Amino acid sequence: MNRKQKEELVESLHKTFLNSQSIIVTHISGLTVSETTTLRSNMRDANCKFKVTKNKIVKLALKKTKFEYLDNLFTGPTAIGSSEDAI
Repeated sequence: MNRKQKEELVESLHKTFLNSQSIIVTHISGLTVSETTTLRSNMRDANCKFKVTKNKIVKLALKKTKFEYLDNLFTGPTAIGSSEDAI
């Protein structure tokens, strides 16, 4: 991923955090590919998003959002669940 792609991803995630009513941070170690695929499908069916991404990129995207305090949760293999509806 080049610098421009990283900047676009940070901006996209930042918009997700600004538009979301709820964020779930999960540590995904131990999930199989099949389980992850099922989880993504279930979340999509519930009108939610699920994204595995690099912690450094997420920490940049969290800045100046109401979820900025979550930055210390991004260590190790993590994923973000988000919804524009309150859960």
